[in-house]
Amino acid sequence: MLALRSGAAVVGVGYSKAPEQRFPIQAAEAAAALQWLRVHGAEKGLDAERIALGGDSAGANLALSAAVAETAAGRALLGLALFYGMYAPDFETESHQQYGDGRYGLSTERMRWYWSQYLGDAHPRDPRAAPLHADLRGLPPVLLAAAGLDCLLDDSLCLAELLTEADVETDLSIYPSLPHSFALMTAWVRAADSAVTRAAARLGALLSVRPPL
Repeated sequence: MLALRSGAAVVGVGYSKAPEQRFPIQAAEAAAALQWLRVHGAEKGLDAERIALGGDSAGANLALSAAVAETAAGRALLGLALFYGMYAPDFETESHQQYGDGRYGLSTERMRWYWSQYLGDAHPRDPRAAPLHADLRGLPPVLLAAAGLDCLLDDSLCLAELLTEADVETDLSIYPSLPHSFALMTAWVRAADSAVTRAAARLGALLSVRPPL
């Protein structure tokens, strides 16, 4: 849907899963995939000079972490599209208190388990794993799509505040009636379809491509 509605090519990146492989393997794999794309993208008919990153949930974490590393290295990105991401292992937020019981799917208990499996012995404030603690200055424009019925809602709200403080162009949309993982619900939930369509249009604009008629 992102490809069809943005007019841009979409490259899906896989990564090793915890607990068999723990941080920082996943961050390194995301960075390696991005560098491969920069070197070999033209061979696949892609314009490797115009790249935006995106992801949802854990994928949003990896996309943001990769963008921070790219920016620090002086390699340009044109934008970020992040859906209901997990950006730091903070389980005392208001959204965890309100929506962490699992009635809308994702729960605080599950998030504690996910983070423990991912981090292993790593420090929970390592900015490569928890990008809320990273230097966000210089990032390209960021589109944030947050689910209103999600224990991770405050992750996105906090990130939006930090991005604004870092003078990063930030576009935050909160979809109050939607739960975590709503991007998988576009076939039967109108608000989810609208959210993905809006993100696709924004990505197309950032990449300066025209979606098909």
